[in-house]
Order: sequence, then C-alpha cells, then structure tokens
Amino acid sequence: MTEPTTNQAALRDRIAAAIREAACVGDCGKTEEECRAERIQPFVWHHGRLAVVEGTPEQFADVVLAAVLSAVGARQDETAATETAALSPAERTMLTYALDQAQEHIWSRDGFTDEDQAAVDSLRRLTMEQPAIRARQDGAQR
Repeated sequence: MTEPTTNQAALRDRIAAAIREAACVGDCGKTEEECRAERIQPFVWHHGRLAVVEGTPEQFADVVLAAVLSAVGARQDETAATETAALSPAERTMLTYALDQAQEHIWSRDGFTDEDQAAVDSLRRLTMEQPAIRARQDGAQR
C-alpha cells in the first residue's frame, strides 16, 4: 500500500475523528434499540481511544459525507483567501465596482435567479481584505 499524501492523511484523520465523535457515548437518553438505529455504536477502546465502531452503512455514509463536505468547504475558503490576497488594491476596487453594478442590475430588473445572486455574493468575497494574509505578504515583501 502506498503512503497517503499529506492532504489524504489529513482527510483520513478528519473522517476518523468525525466517526469517533458520532459514536454514542451512552448518555443520549434513548433505549439501546433506538440509539442503535440512529447512531454509530462504540465497540472497542484501545488505550482510552475508541478503536472499533459498528453501525449501518448509511450511518457511516452520513458521517463521512459531512466530514468531506466540511473539508471541501475549508479548502474553498483557503482558496478564496489566497485569491483575495492576490488582488491588488486597484483590482479589488474595480471588482467591487463591477459587483455593485451587477447587484444594481439584479435588483432593478426581472429574470435573475437566486443562482445569479449567489454568484455575485460569492465573487464579493474576493473583495474582502484578509488581514492575516495581507500582513504575511507585506512581511514577505520587506
């Protein structure tokens, strides 16, 4: 078996942690049968850490899907922050102006969808200053 990349290892750890967190710890207030039907069940601990769990494929799929979507969202946020850092002040000003014009157009005319509005909102994130990233760039340029 090949060694996973850093991103794969991080995602694997994130999924494993999500599965452990999804396992019932016994204080859910439900009967064993009710809990078993709804939650992943702890089975074996090794040195104080949950090592083996059991549950339905759907229970695992729900937990893994949530962990992956969370990781993808975090990656998209990082990408947006990087793209924001790459904009010069003049580019940021022009993008803001263009997005303001697009917003006025959407508000004043029919035929635009929620998807159109979401696109403007998503692009507007690029105009937001990211102080931590900007500070790192400023420090690197000196």
